[in-house]
Amino acid sequence: MTSAERHQWHRWQRSTEIHDEVLRLHRDGMQIKAIVRRLRVGRNTVRRWLRGAAPEPYRPRRSMLEPYLDLLERR
Repeated sequence: MTSAERHQWHRWQRSTEIHDEVLRLHRDGMQIKAIVRRLRVGRNTVRRWLRGAAPEPYRPRRSMLEPYLDLLERR
């Protein structure tokens, strides 16, 4: 795993933790505005997560060479 991929992975894990915290705080009765202030997350992000969306999963970067791999292997 490259450094950039590792950074992206940790960022996704952190988003997942924040997502879980948003759901917990809302379930405990906290308003969206208070959650936004407390966790420093965008209001639209909090609203989207409360509607059922989740943070996007980790996706490895696509290689620039991927479209040409067959050609390169043949050569």
